Amino acid sequence: MDCTEKILGLATWGAKKGVGTHLTLELGEEWLTSRNYVRGKWSIWVAGAPWRIISEGSLIEGSDSEHICSEKIGILNNRELEKLTIGHPAYDAVFEFSGNVRLEVFMTSSDGTGELIVMSKNDAYSLNGNGKIEHESS
Repeated sequence: MDCTEKILGLATWGAKKGVGTHLTLELGEEWLTSRNYVRGKWSIWVAGAPWRIISEGSLIEGSDSEHICSEKIGILNNRELEKLTIGHPAYDAVFEFSGNVRLEVFMTSSDGTGELIVMSKNDAYSLNGNGKIEHESS
């Protein structure tokens, strides 16, 4: 993703489960939206795509869990993003954080139903199973 250099080295916070299997994670300095939501300089949003969190080589939590545990998702907080890898042709994404913690996101449908979005106040980069990384500026 073209935003990789912009997000590497940023500290994580605000990891939480959204509706269904959605997952969000904030990176970098806080800012307040016009609707009074606190966001990070960058946000990671996994929308409808399968994901899993691995620490020290062990599975911590995954989107297939019957009851996704907020406390387990919290292991993503207070980490530094060290590496982002986009796999081809599967279009998977692996976020590697300090402390040997990984967030792996999988695109399992070519119809674009699952999506990974990395966004800032002004830019959004999205990846889905259609094989395209799209960029929008506001």
